[in-house]
Amino acid sequence: MSRIKRARPSPALVIAVLALIVAIGGTGYAASKVGGKDLKAFKVRGENPTIVQPGETKTVTRSCKKGERYISGGWFINGSDIGVPPATFDIIVAGPQLNQKSKPTGFVWSGTNKGGEAHEVFASAVCLKR
Repeated sequence: MSRIKRARPSPALVIAVLALIVAIGGTGYAASKVGGKDLKAFKVRGENPTIVQPGETKTVTRSCKKGERYISGGWFINGSDIGVPPATFDIIVAGPQLNQKSKPTGFVWSGTNKGGEAHEVFASAVCLKR
């Protein structure tokens, strides 16, 4: 009669399973604390694109409204699709727009179109209701 030898889990497996349980628990806890009202508090402030002609320098700003807090922002230059040559820009600034107290209030983008075609610049600011 042969005896079946029982395999023990390795320490690495035990730590991996423990980490998985903690991660799932943390996600579940966060999901229970964030509801629909919290998600509605986020607003993305983005408007129509700004067209920048060749050789032209433009500044695009997207600001949060009063009672909102700036979280993040970004920009995108349209015209890098298939069949259209990539845009060539000298970016002067791309980052948070600051007030006199150095608090971010929105997103600012400024650049010069060095290419031969006009391009659309999209900028946006992500704001949170206070």
